[in-house]
Amino acid sequence: MRRITTDVLIIGGGLAGLTLARQLRMEMPKISITVLERGSRPAPEASYKVGESSVEVAAYYFAEKLKLKEHIDTYQLPKLGLRYFFPQGDNSDVTKRFEIGPSEFPTTPSYQLDRGRFENHLHELNLENDIEVHTKCRVQQVNLLPGERHEVKYIQGSEVKSIDCRWLIDAAGRKNILKRKLKLEKENKLHNGAVWFRLDAEVDISCLSDDPEWLKRSGPSKRLSTNHFMGPGYWLWFIPLGSGSTSVGIVFDNKMHNIKEMSSFNKALAWLYKHEPQCAKLIEGYRDQLQDFLGYPDYSYSCKQVFSAERWCITGEAGVFIDPFYSPGSDFIAYSNDFITDLIVRDFRGEDISQLAGSHNSVFMKLAEVVSMLYEDLYPKFGNGLVMKQKILWDSAIYLGVTCLMYFHNKLFDAEFLARIDTDLARYNHLLRSVAEHFKRQPITHDAKLDGEYVDLTKTFLFGRNLNKELQIDYIDDETLIMRLRDNINLLEKISESIFNNIDIAWNFQPKDGQEKNEMESLCSET
Repeated sequence: MRRITTDVLIIGGGLAGLTLARQLRMEMPKISITVLERGSRPAPEASYKVGESSVEVAAYYFAEKLKLKEHIDTYQLPKLGLRYFFPQGDNSDVTKRFEIGPSEFPTTPSYQLDRGRFENHLHELNLENDIEVHTKCRVQQVNLLPGERHEVKYIQGSEVKSIDCRWLIDAAGRKNILKRKLKLEKENKLHNGAVWFRLDAEVDISCLSDDPEWLKRSGPSKRLSTNHFMGPGYWLWFIPLGSGSTSVGIVFDNKMHNIKEMSSFNKALAWLYKHEPQCAKLIEGYRDQLQDFLGYPDYSYSCKQVFSAERWCITGEAGVFIDPFYSPGSDFIAYSNDFITDLIVRDFRGEDISQLAGSHNSVFMKLAEVVSMLYEDLYPKFGNGLVMKQKILWDSAIYLGVTCLMYFHNKLFDAEFLARIDTDLARYNHLLRSVAEHFKRQPITHDAKLDGEYVDLTKTFLFGRNLNKELQIDYIDDETLIMRLRDNINLLEKISESIFNNIDIAWNFQPKDGQEKNEMESLCSET
């Protein structure tokens, strides 16, 4: 049996494993890093993997932290935000549907990523940076040896091999290698399913209507948004890819829709003709260009622990996957890879990481819990445009105003900084729970007439636009950053009062320098 030795072994050469390997190499040029990948390279473009739509955290992680901006700008697509179309009648006329979306690109960007193309580029970069990558490997046995070097036995071709390592990282996705071995499976309260497919064509939802007023809403192109077509208990996505393909998916509440009715492309198309006839007709024109079709009957899950001082960690879908609605999957890769990199760097410096590993695990799991909470009982409300307007803008504000602000300044894994704002975060978490419970109590449908209305996130949601722009600010010290976080939390508390009292929020509020943010007469107007 051939035996190999490495400092860090990453099981899984997908997005989570490849980005972690690059991040570790950038931080520690001299350690040995090995990746075991079950598949082969290069992967096909328009790969079957989901996770093409990134939001601000993941976009910053890929472009800035991992220095991949040149590749992204050249070979991937810019993202014109998240766009939503709510149901109206039989959904046969998109111009009559209530729409939420931006008309301009934001200051802090996000991207649409062709996963096959992106992972192939990462793979090549890792090889250039002396990272060992072994493809077509099937893990056979994992032996975790606390205080010693871990051992992994795997099969490559017809040969059985063994590799020992100081650090072992499970990035092997839903195979859940370490989760199953250590019995770390953890259920959550989300029970949704999804089916998706790729079409070898630039499917453009702008083709749904030639109405000039409707077309001009989206500025550069509706196609470049992550487009959500909403209905009670489901949403349909259209995501463009840099390779020229288009990703299409149906995500649904298992209590309201049955995956058996959409378990093949033909069945999914028939289901769409029933619920989204305009979109179905658009897709029908490209049926001969179908590239793949996959699905999960129950995709969401959690994990009891993802980081250990015994020098093993779990990242990506091997640990936690929540829901694709706000495109948070790659965000969680960024969070976990940052935590893991911090632990490994400190360990190789000779630091005691026993307490830090527990702290990092606690913060990560709290993030997962909070984000999961945002989705609980959410899908039935997708038919209520009034409720979802407030919900979408609220969730965007808390993401940009707190989570992104902390991530962009490397504070999510700064234990001392987190200790300083512990009281503020407790107040913030209580606020999130209260608002989430309020939204759960809202009706599934509404009587208000929203035919053809449009909320332009660029011109109407100026509060969110400013929060996005403020992510570019380089705060001079922690105290100034803490003041900004507290200001944002204070304002969110005031906004929550309007939500509780059924007052529509004037999201175009722009406080002037020195103006108190709690002046609610500037924030709200009664509906």
